[in-house]
Amino acid sequence: MVLDTPLGFTAIGLVVFLAAYSVYSKIVDRKIWSPDRARPTPAHMYADGVEFFPVGRFVLYGFQWNSIAALGPIIGPGTAALAFGWLPAFLWIVFAALFIGWVQDYSAMFLSVRKEGRSFGPMAYELLGPTARKLLLGFLLFYLLLINAAFLFVVATVMNAFPGSFWSLLVLVIAAVITGHLLFKVKMSVAPVTVLAVILQAIGIALGATVLANVPPPGTFVFTPPPPGVTPAANPYTYWLVPLVAILILGSLLPMPKLITPMNYIAYYSLIPAVLLLTLGALVSPATGVKIQVPVFRG
Repeated sequence: MVLDTPLGFTAIGLVVFLAAYSVYSKIVDRKIWSPDRARPTPAHMYADGVEFFPVGRFVLYGFQWNSIAALGPIIGPGTAALAFGWLPAFLWIVFAALFIGWVQDYSAMFLSVRKEGRSFGPMAYELLGPTARKLLLGFLLFYLLLINAAFLFVVATVMNAFPGSFWSLLVLVIAAVITGHLLFKVKMSVAPVTVLAVILQAIGIALGATVLANVPPPGTFVFTPPPPGVTPAANPYTYWLVPLVAILILGSLLPMPKLITPMNYIAYYSLIPAVLLLTLGALVSPATGVKIQVPVFRG
């Protein structure tokens, strides 16, 4: 039956999102924010090559898509499905995306653009006062600590199981640095730089999955559970966290065009095929015999 396969909720989700994009998003865009193409953005007004710099729409789209379609929308619904059943998780991801997620992201972005590129802290101070600013910044601090800890744990767990994935990540970082240099320093066209970046990324994925699949980076080790009653000498995830945190610190210190922007952009080209293949797999699930593995509701 269709109802016990991923086809049903995938098709419903696609129809709802398409309708929302065609109607609802245009109402919010035109009636509330009324974008004006002739109006200069802070990226052009205050271009400093660090935080303010213009980018092409394809680079911006890839960056923004990868920024919001990351671990959060994957881990959150999966965890909710295991805890509450697949229907509550499905309803949450669909309606939260429609009425909270994209509206919040899009509106926050536009408000920042209209406020000369200011971040949440200065905008909260201007619009709501100093107390609201302190509360917001405090919330953001603890939120970022929690979400980074959760994401780091998930990635460290994956790398502990598949050591070659670290080398794929390392090649992605190198490809991002090259991409940023060619796009923003050399001023090359986006198309050839993107092709080069995708090739480098494919090489990194291939190396991580084959030649270096079982080779951990220096200073780390692959954890195997000890015999019953034996306490491990050290937490293995700590070793994996060191290079991961180093990459995070590097990304926070370097100017945006050097690493973060190109890295998010080129990672899009490995994520979008995965999303398309997952969607295709869900749509053909009645033919392949794939069934939903969790109940509709779970108390």
